[in-house]
Amino acid sequence: MVSNNSDTQLSRDQIHQRFSAIDKVLTQYQSIWRPEPFQHLSLEWTDQYPKFANALLHLGDAEFKTLQTEPESLLTFTEQALNLTGQLSELSALPSYQQPTPLTRNPHYNTGIPGRKLNQIEKFIQCLPRKAKYTDWCCGKGHLARLIYSNTARPVIGLEWDSSLCDTGNHVSEKLLAQVSILNHDVMTPIENPSIFDAHQVALHACGDLHQTVIRQSCLHGAPSLSISPCCYQKTAHREYELMSGLSSELKLSQKDLALAVQETVTAPGRDQISRHTLKLWRVAFDLIQRDHNEQNTYQPCPSTPASIIKLGFEALVQKFALHLQISLPKDLDYAAYLEKAVRRLAQIERLELARHSFRRLLELWLVYDRAMYLSEQGYNVQVGTFCDRKLTPRNILINAEFEVA
Repeated sequence: MVSNNSDTQLSRDQIHQRFSAIDKVLTQYQSIWRPEPFQHLSLEWTDQYPKFANALLHLGDAEFKTLQTEPESLLTFTEQALNLTGQLSELSALPSYQQPTPLTRNPHYNTGIPGRKLNQIEKFIQCLPRKAKYTDWCCGKGHLARLIYSNTARPVIGLEWDSSLCDTGNHVSEKLLAQVSILNHDVMTPIENPSIFDAHQVALHACGDLHQTVIRQSCLHGAPSLSISPCCYQKTAHREYELMSGLSSELKLSQKDLALAVQETVTAPGRDQISRHTLKLWRVAFDLIQRDHNEQNTYQPCPSTPASIIKLGFEALVQKFALHLQISLPKDLDYAAYLEKAVRRLAQIERLELARHSFRRLLELWLVYDRAMYLSEQGYNVQVGTFCDRKLTPRNILINAEFEVA
């Protein structure tokens, strides 16, 4: 198990300073990262920062691909264009947790876990403090819970709302003689069982309201320690983000804004990349069509579409979306011409999207430091760092918290 890393330990003052510095940058440049280029034929910030806009729009394909896939290169590019001199890189940096102890690999416990997910779980476990017992929130079939037990020989309680997953997970644990018990419970509702909180609380890639619930209930019931890896901040019942801690900010974040924090993804297989690009191109083409044949020349949202529609062709997508928006299209619509226009439009969109992506890690850290400050205010010593490389998963931030005993 990992030993404490002083680089990841943050005082309340340090959390406040980092949050404030990021908040200042996000507030100053919100005209860049808030609007989505796909939805606007023109962006006001391109006139405000013409050097940055021109540099993006004149990127060659090779350089564009580099900036799209290498976050560090993108930050450097943006810093130079906005004369920020390393500021984005410095504010986006996080220390890594030490992982000196190799895990015990037991193939029986690894069965059914995809390779990339297994690697994420193993890296996460290496960063957990050694405790007498653990509680795994929203544990599914119990993959993480069983691997924690396999590497600590400590009992684990899992919480999962889907009864079928509970049954499957408990059956597997019984076969392996693992001390893992999965309880059927909706973790968004109050938990009265005190034994749940008399353990180290664990949540790997817990979404929005879920991980906030874990944190709040753990503090309320006096949990001794927590390890939380947040994810999908936009999955919340609140239309506008409410700070958990006593920190203050003038930023008012919508669910759409929160989604930007998790838009970095690991490169998909080649076939998936082609499908995504095709669907994106077709959506751009349809947007051009609907603007020409709708009463208002504005973006109109359309429902998500499975990649299988590609087999039916572009015209099928256009007809589906036109029906959704109740738009009448001419019978002699020149589909090929709109696709040709969309190629140029998409190249512009993707280059301008890089501007938004320059700020997504800062936005994520803004949210993480809010959670860290809340825990600090509740009496916990807090660590914030990364548990794995971003190439394994961009959602690699881990908050470790230990209640400070007087």
